[in-house]
Amino acid sequence: PPPPPPPPGSSTAPMPAPVVEPVVAATARPMAAAEDLTPFDDRPPSELSAGELRRRLRAYGAYGEEKLLGLAEKHEFVAALAEAIAEQGPPPQPQPRAAAVPELVAKPKLVVLSEADAATQMQELQAQFDEANMQAAAAAGAATAEAAASTAEAEVAAKVEGVEVLAAPPKAGKAAVQAAA
Repeated sequence: PPPPPPPPGSSTAPMPAPVVEPVVAATARPMAAAEDLTPFDDRPPSELSAGELRRRLRAYGAYGEEKLLGLAEKHEFVAALAEAIAEQGPPPQPQPRAAAVPELVAKPKLVVLSEADAATQMQELQAQFDEANMQAAAAAGAATAEAAASTAEAEVAAKVEGVEVLAAPPKAGKAAVQAAA
């Protein structure tokens, strides 16, 4: 059966591409609010709010984050902070974090050539192409000359031995002539 028609009011036009924002490190949290940078006082953990208990545990870094796992009630936060203070000492005072700046890639600079500059560039490219062709032709000519020289050597060697060679195949060389004799 054919698929059902789209609901009324919906469009069959393609969806616009989603906006992709730069990804900052997975552990980065939003910038700290002004109250998050207030120094810790000497109040006992039992007098602190749950939010303040979390903030102080997070000040211990990975150790504190590990302590926060699975905690839900205030008395659990108080016990976790008291244990952290007993093991690690008082929490480090909050420091302002450097704002995470995503790396930006510069767009390439657009170069606009005038007609004369484009013609000059084409001439340079043609000269490079011609040079490459000349080198290839020279290499082919050298190979042909080498083959002709080896054929001539074979003909001379055959005449010396008294065997006349009417035409030796190109690149036959001495080995082919000696094999024929």
